Amino acid sequence: MDTITLQSHWTGPDTGPFATWVADRAAADQTHCVRIDAVGRDPAGRLAVRTEALHGARLPDALDRIGSPTVGVAVTLTVPLLLLAADARSGAVVLGDARADDVLVDDAGVTVLADHPPGADPPGTDLPSTDLPSTDLPGADSPGTDLPGTDLPVIDPPGTDLPATDWNRTDVPGLARSPSVTGPPPGERPSGVGRAGRAAVPARTSESPGPTALLHAVRAVWERVDPREPCRAVVDTAVAEALGGGVDEVLRLLDVVRATAPPRPVRWDPPPDDFLFVDTVDDAPDDTGVVRWVRRFVERGLTLPGGRTVPARRVVVGGVVAGLAAAGVITLGAPP
Repeated sequence: MDTITLQSHWTGPDTGPFATWVADRAAADQTHCVRIDAVGRDPAGRLAVRTEALHGARLPDALDRIGSPTVGVAVTLTVPLLLLAADARSGAVVLGDARADDVLVDDAGVTVLADHPPGADPPGTDLPSTDLPSTDLPGADSPGTDLPGTDLPVIDPPGTDLPATDWNRTDVPGLARSPSVTGPPPGERPSGVGRAGRAAVPARTSESPGPTALLHAVRAVWERVDPREPCRAVVDTAVAEALGGGVDEVLRLLDVVRATAPPRPVRWDPPPDDFLFVDTVDDAPDDTGVVRWVRRFVERGLTLPGGRTVPARRVVVGGVVAGLAAAGVITLGAPP
């Protein structure tokens, strides 16, 4: 199972959805969504937050390790997500956008959502400027920075405009463009380039609002449960209704899940075999000759010439019968 340690840095404006998310998350003490570790300002004066470090496996990787979860394990994994989704739908918790694989499962089977705050500056997870190499661009007034492994163009910080003719140059690495593509008007920053001359990573696809992402994660868990379980049809119907409904449908789904079975702990390793085979223990070095012979006689029987072995039980029974026969002969043959 691939485990990761996730810790993100976010920046954004002092007002709007991002500031609301920061205030709500800093005031709440949620167990099943990522918490804020520190709040401050970045060098540009923007509101900056650092989330706590989460260690665990993404939900798809955890399900691959578990295999086909029992109904009790599915209840353990999904009830916390449904409680969080109900709080978000009712307005008690502010959640950002997320995907189903933004849910992490730790070693104890606790599920945690690492959502992305709304209104945050792209690319989302900020990198210190000292970690990025600097290169001087011909024709530019100040150095720019390139993100490793990207071919996106780099421009000067906001307020410094490049001439439109420089955008069609092909002699500058990373700025090669097709002749049919024209540069942006002077004074306009091209899309896809972040603040402070840092190229922005495109937004991730398949993201949805936090409550919807949680319901997708719940559905992913229950789809792994054996379809022959009687509760599967009822749970699948309730999940579909919750995805298209509101807080009442989420609460109904929570009741359905809780009624399926009691929660059970998550077992990452498969259960042991029903039959446990143990190798024969060698004789102890301190055994005397008589004790060793008796132990071998009881365990393996009596070995006859030619390699044939007679079990100890037959030897004992034969000895008893022979002793009784001898006693009878002696008794009957004695003089009156």
